[in-house]
Amino acid sequence: MVVSLKKTGLVLLVLFLLFGVLPIVEEIELRLRYEDIKKNLWLTRIVLGEYFDQCGNYPTTEEGLRLLLKPNSCYKNAILKEDALKNGHGIEFVYISDGKQFRLISLKKGGYLEFNNIK
Repeated sequence: MVVSLKKTGLVLLVLFLLFGVLPIVEEIELRLRYEDIKKNLWLTRIVLGEYFDQCGNYPTTEEGLRLLLKPNSCYKNAILKEDALKNGHGIEFVYISDGKQFRLISLKKGGYLEFNNIK
């Protein structure tokens, strides 16, 4: 009888860990991923502002965000790493710009986050 109770207790513990803690861990992971997305969006937005200050325009859609990864003739900083151009799911941000304004979008399951400077 004691062995049976120990096995039952162990089974209940395993079930609790799988079904009780797992959703909490998944929720924490999703929140951390969301915070990474926001952090990367903000960082990219700040670097776009620096690029604009130095070059007088934003990179166009055709030039893309990769222009921020390496120094060039007008932009000397290039502090971003390639991972900063992706959201927490490894998907690159959508960047749309005519050189005067930009939209920076992170696509994600169930919606998106967006930063822009469009007035």
